[in-house]
Amino acid sequence: MSGFLFLGGLLGYGLLAVYVERKIAAWVQDRQGPMETGPYGLLQTLADLLKLLRKQESLPATAVRGLFWGAPILAFAASVSTWSWLPFLEPSAKGPYGLWLALTVLSLEGAAVFLGGWSSGSKYALLGAY
Repeated sequence: MSGFLFLGGLLGYGLLAVYVERKIAAWVQDRQGPMETGPYGLLQTLADLLKLLRKQESLPATAVRGLFWGAPILAFAASVSTWSWLPFLEPSAKGPYGLWLALTVLSLEGAAVFLGGWSSGSKYALLGAY
């Protein structure tokens, strides 16, 4: 149960951090910021998510389909699964190698970015991923 509370707190912090970052960016750029969706613009992140889900899929003609779609999933899975090995809730549950295992899995993110650039079939995407 405490793991779900931790994950909920982490997601709530992420939403708050995005909102505060947008407000600060608006203040620095001397503009009003997100105010159109919900009270004080609190639903802007949800509106951005819905907009992203409605967008058309784009796949380059030279792309390797499985790798092109699998690379972002691998990067996301490596990032999210790292939290399960860090000993936040139970100090001795993961053993002495929890941090090393987390760093090893995090190194997969760089490989996933490179794999995504390579699978697109474009030399420019590959250079950007490198």
